[in-house]
Amino acid sequence: MIPQEKRSTSEVERIRDQFHRAFEGEAWHGPSVLKLLEGITAQQAAAHPIPGAHSIWELTLHIAAWERACKRRLEGDPAQLTDLEDWRPINDTSEAAWESTKQHLIDNHRELLNAIAKVDESRLNEPIMRDPNIPFSSVYVTLHGGVQHDLYHAGQIAMLKKALEKLMSGLSAKECVPCRGGVPPLQGEEIAKLLPELNGWEVVNEHHLKKKYKFSDFRESLAFVNRVGELAEEQGHHPDICFGWGSAEISIWTHKIDGLTESDFILAAKIDKL
Repeated sequence: MIPQEKRSTSEVERIRDQFHRAFEGEAWHGPSVLKLLEGITAQQAAAHPIPGAHSIWELTLHIAAWERACKRRLEGDPAQLTDLEDWRPINDTSEAAWESTKQHLIDNHRELLNAIAKVDESRLNEPIMRDPNIPFSSVYVTLHGGVQHDLYHAGQIAMLKKALEKLMSGLSAKECVPCRGGVPPLQGEEIAKLLPELNGWEVVNEHHLKKKYKFSDFRESLAFVNRVGELAEEQGHHPDICFGWGSAEISIWTHKIDGLTESDFILAAKIDKL
């Protein structure tokens, strides 16, 4: 029979297990952080489907920043995050940058788990940092707060995914309809009603839609443009494309009436799903 002291799990091990479950699997509440990020493209991660809310990409960097802060505090660094560290701006929205962000998140998490494993049980009820100017919480409260922080933002990511699915099941589920002329182009309120269903597209002079995509290199830009070309042939609706190293700009309008129709918005939504 295994002695009781060998069968029991320490509080430090339980905290480490809770972090593990919240982050990468077997969480009681539902999908973990990593599970929720599965299948998310860079374009989806950078999107803001809920007005005023952070994007999935921003939340991912935010989770990484605070897991890093927990580790730093365990090691004696106050880790008072600046606004820029707390919510890092997204300047590169390429697939390569998104993969790098996810790997950064995973690396930070692994380092935090290793740091927690070294915590002496006797420290749990002590302040994680002793500073006369800042009343830090105990090690126990800080680490459990970190777990709760992961779970809170995992819930936000889940809501953003549902919002993205709802948007994409709208316009992108429709098919482009050939325009034979004789109809007025969309204007004013008609455009304003359709535009929120797109992500990052600009309406220029009520004449055409425009969006610039960024990539890590020429090969990635070319691959994207080829996918757009195949889609355009499939839909019978062809955008203007200007691309080069690291970027591609798409402009869409209905040439037959020299203005916008619903099909232009449908094609834009489908391009965003590529």
